[in-house]
Amino acid sequence: MQPLTAQFKNYLAKQTRPKLSRATLANYVSDVDQFLAWLAKDLQETLIQPIQLTGRVFQNYGLYLNA
Repeated sequence: MQPLTAQFKNYLAKQTRPKLSRATLANYVSDVDQFLAWLAKDLQETLIQPIQLTGRVFQNYGLYLNA
């Protein structure tokens, strides 16, 4: 799990309104983890930093998902 995924999971777990179910939390974390795994492979890096999350990255991921 990427550190960004862990940070996202901790953020979501602390939210009280709306309170997320365990299944929703697990699904959100899984989606983010899959995205970051794709990005790490695409950038050929093992650790993703927030500065690497650009509009172009999200466009490319959308294209990848729709391919």
